[in-house]
Amino acid sequence: EFLDKMTKIVLKNGGTIDKYMGDCIMAFWNAPIFCPNHAEMAVKTSIEIELLGDELEEKMKDMGLPRVKFGTGVNTGVCIVGNMGSETRMDYSVVGDSVNLGARLEAQTRQEDTPIIVSEYSYLQCSDIPMSVLGEVKVKGKEEPVKMYAPIIDGEVRKLYKDWVSSGINLLITFCNLPDFIILWNFFNFFFKYVIQLFKLVYIIVKTYKF
Repeated sequence: EFLDKMTKIVLKNGGTIDKYMGDCIMAFWNAPIFCPNHAEMAVKTSIEIELLGDELEEKMKDMGLPRVKFGTGVNTGVCIVGNMGSETRMDYSVVGDSVNLGARLEAQTRQEDTPIIVSEYSYLQCSDIPMSVLGEVKVKGKEEPVKMYAPIIDGEVRKLYKDWVSSGINLLITFCNLPDFIILWNFFNFFFKYVIQLFKLVYIIVKTYKF
């Protein structure tokens, strides 16, 4: 369901879906259709996808599952775009350092604990979107580190793992309510109670007879 909703957000904002990689979507702008504000639309899309998590959160709670978390990297630059592949199969795709940097920023969201990271190159073209500087990251192929920014949503820079404690507790509570787990827990509770008593008895014997 979330992939379907994410796809609709990308297409609504003029993006092109490159490919699906597991639970990940790769998308780009400004090709094949010209989009003068492509950087702004890419960042706008990332914000709307993050807000999609709020929409899905209640559904996930009803299923006893934690919130769906999205990590998005946004970069702007020159790349090669077109039909690529072999004689038997082709894809309309993009390749280049700019594409690799976008993927690197997506991976960096875990380290920075924020759902969206925008490169300095995209930031310079998004003057209407408020952002906060995160720091810099060293990227392969570039001598100078790249500055990273995070869009401000509802007056704050969102945290990727802000609900990890409560989500983990909710998931644990759901798991602990499973009948099989309760039976297993009672068994181990009974077993370890007698193991502890056995160790106490061994300790008394050793202390008494000074083995």
